[in-house]
Amino acid sequence: MKGCMDMAKRFLSVFLVLALSICLSLSVFAEEVPAGSSDSELSISASIGNVEQPLEESGVEPEQVPETVPIEPEQEVQPESFGVESETSVLPENSQANGESELFSQEVEIVEESTAGSEERHTPVIYYIDGLSGNDANSGTAESEAWQSLEKVNATEFGPGDKILFRAGSIWAGQLWPKGSGAEGTPIVIDQYGDGNKPIINGNGTVTETLRLFNQQYWEINNLELTNMGTDRASRRAVWIENHDFGTMNHIYLKNMYIHDVNGRVSDRYYEDGGIIFMVTGGAVESKFNDILIENNSFYMVDYDGIFIRNNWKNRGSVTDGIGPWIGNTNVVVRNNNLDNIGGDGIVVCESIAPLVERNVAKDCHIRATSTWSAGIWVINSEDALLQFNEGYLTRGDLDGQPFDCDGLCRNTTYQYNYSHDNEGGFMLICNWANRLKDFNTDGVIRYNISQNDRSKIFHYSGINTGFQIYNNTIYVGEGNNAVFSREDGVRGSSITYTNNIFYNEGNNFEYKSSKTACTFNNNLYYGNHPSSEPKDPNKLLADPKLVAPGTGGIGLGNVGGYKLLEGSPCIDAGVTISNNGGRDYFGNALPLSGIDIGAHEYSNDSSPVSLPVGTVWNAAQDYSCVSGQNQWTALMISGANSNATTWSNEQKCWIGTADYAIISETLMHPMDGYDAARCFTAPVAGTYRLTGTAKKNNVGGGDGVVVSIRRGKQETLWSNELAYDDSVGVEHDLTVALDAGDKIYFIVGRNGNDWYDQTEWAPTVTLSSLNSRLEIEGETGSLRGAAVVQDFTAASGHKIAGFLGNGAGNDAVYTIELSEAGDYLLKFDVVTGEKRTLFYEVNGVETGSIEVPAGSWDAVQQTNPVTISLSSGENQIRLYNNSRYAPSVDRFILLKQ
Repeated sequence: MKGCMDMAKRFLSVFLVLALSICLSLSVFAEEVPAGSSDSELSISASIGNVEQPLEESGVEPEQVPETVPIEPEQEVQPESFGVESETSVLPENSQANGESELFSQEVEIVEESTAGSEERHTPVIYYIDGLSGNDANSGTAESEAWQSLEKVNATEFGPGDKILFRAGSIWAGQLWPKGSGAEGTPIVIDQYGDGNKPIINGNGTVTETLRLFNQQYWEINNLELTNMGTDRASRRAVWIENHDFGTMNHIYLKNMYIHDVNGRVSDRYYEDGGIIFMVTGGAVESKFNDILIENNSFYMVDYDGIFIRNNWKNRGSVTDGIGPWIGNTNVVVRNNNLDNIGGDGIVVCESIAPLVERNVAKDCHIRATSTWSAGIWVINSEDALLQFNEGYLTRGDLDGQPFDCDGLCRNTTYQYNYSHDNEGGFMLICNWANRLKDFNTDGVIRYNISQNDRSKIFHYSGINTGFQIYNNTIYVGEGNNAVFSREDGVRGSSITYTNNIFYNEGNNFEYKSSKTACTFNNNLYYGNHPSSEPKDPNKLLADPKLVAPGTGGIGLGNVGGYKLLEGSPCIDAGVTISNNGGRDYFGNALPLSGIDIGAHEYSNDSSPVSLPVGTVWNAAQDYSCVSGQNQWTALMISGANSNATTWSNEQKCWIGTADYAIISETLMHPMDGYDAARCFTAPVAGTYRLTGTAKKNNVGGGDGVVVSIRRGKQETLWSNELAYDDSVGVEHDLTVALDAGDKIYFIVGRNGNDWYDQTEWAPTVTLSSLNSRLEIEGETGSLRGAAVVQDFTAASGHKIAGFLGNGAGNDAVYTIELSEAGDYLLKFDVVTGEKRTLFYEVNGVETGSIEVPAGSWDAVQQTNPVTISLSSGENQIRLYNNSRYAPSVDRFILLKQ
């Protein structure tokens, strides 16, 4: 008991000493610090036992300490000030009495601190920079007090919420590298002030980057025009954002910029050169970007890349050249940017988790780079990327050269609702590095996209790519296009499934190559020309998909209404249901739970045949476009019944053949050895068309003249004339012709004996004179006699055909037709034959003529060339037959009033 009493007495003694010391110290403080003083602050630290515990070292972060300690009403203790060493240390006299360890000791400290070096709360400031009338001696905080130079800006450390405003219309030379960082919710903002053009910052090729941020975060940069053109190519870019061992670098927004004329290197794959480059470097601290937004920017003539985002913490699989194991950037958005005339790649997103790349346009990418591996918009070494509502066209090159690419070391990449057209390298690259068995590219989805007149190869497989689903896309390959369906290289082991797609092929070489790639085709529609390599799709459809106007897509996501399904299309409700299909089609129609359509359009009573007013005019010069098929015009090189597609030349701004002099420009045409130059007009509606114009020699320096002609289809010549080599006056034409929707008129300039000096001026005009009545008669509806029978045929318009016609007298089909108007009618047939056959026709009891039908496919429908017949008002009879051999089977025939 006595021990307990002694302990209590000692505890009370220590407590009284401690209390007395605090009171005395506060009294001293009150005398030394005037009330209301703001120039000095109070810091208190205490120790218990023998363990000294200044507050800043006690495990409590400064921001966790209350902001104020109420000592006197007008004084505060700032938590940021803690950390000044103790000036006094008072110990009790008996602290070591009797050799016993003291259970309690105390230290009381009252320190007046300087605020020097402390981090104060930042008050946002707006700074103005005027390149003409500013002065760096000014405060910079008002328009009338604007700074002038980039040097002044670069020497300033800005804080959260600051704004740096450059005067519209001003121009600066050099580099912009402002210092400092913003904070969450209060970024530093760069923008313009005043009316006029965007402020220009011109690197002049004297700096590596025109705009730079290094280990800085929370910046929003808007409305600048940036350029960086040097006399020679070098490592060069417009914007460089670098994270060097910074950890997570947050919130960099780049919006509404115009970036142009950046001549970086193009002799190899210089990804770090170009327009906007994000790069994680270092190797000591695991780092990444978070919250990147690149939006509403325009790029023109930029090398190597337009936009490139890379984290060099990238090692996985066989990739070992990074600075450490894979780390993905997060919250990356690249939206609504327009890229034109890009030396290498348009947009590349690397090492990212769930990046969103949407509503961008990439035109003329890979136009200067000498490396063969560039594409328009793509991702690599990333997870769960989503690329949607993008347009890519005129991408150059044959090895890559696509607008879109599912590249290596990616999982769950989705391409949806994109539009690809006129790309030299095709539509889609599915790529993993060849022969690298450690690597992967898996579970990609390519759905509800439209590809029109892409060249070379539509799909390119490289390396091992597994679990890919390609469904509900519409692929159109026009006349003269020599693209193959697929090309492959690399090793075996890939798996790709095609379902519910429309493959509309009018080209010459649509070969399906997949000897190493395990491709599964199911429930796709194949129409047009049918190569021998066409897949053994167990549920294939071979019918006309009945699209509104295939091949007429223009520039822009919204200009592809020609790929909608018409009422009665065999694609409607014919698709296989696929789970997690995105819920909408290309055009925004909701997808049903069952009864999915084939192709990129889900029919919803939102399409109808093209309707145009009489008097609509198409002029070859005024409607000229770099997009094949736009405004109904296509540029071709033709030889007899064969056609070769031309290539758009950015240098010459025209379509060219394999020889540079073989051109089809706005007004000029020049044939080449073996091929004539042709403008092809595709009729959008059934009607009578007037064809007018003047063809005359443009180059009259020599040669032996040219032959100019107009044909309906490849075989029927409507008009022809020769032009002497020096005929600069030329010949006029003015004729009318009946055309069905989809029929083609060719305006042809052909060489005479040689192709020297054959450049000819000819920009014809086509006018819709009248809308003509059109009548379709199904083959199975006639009176079939003898051995002729009705047969089921999936690809036919009514799923039936009139078969076994001919091979002897009496095996025929007779059709009775009521007409309200007598006159000439255009007659053409949809037929089925796998070999060359002849169809004879008789009109009202008179043997009238025959049509030679070339060998096609027993599984597909082909259309004959049109012929003209005369019919009377009232009842008419047409008989189809062949008295000696089999005639082709008849799906239907069409009568069009002329």
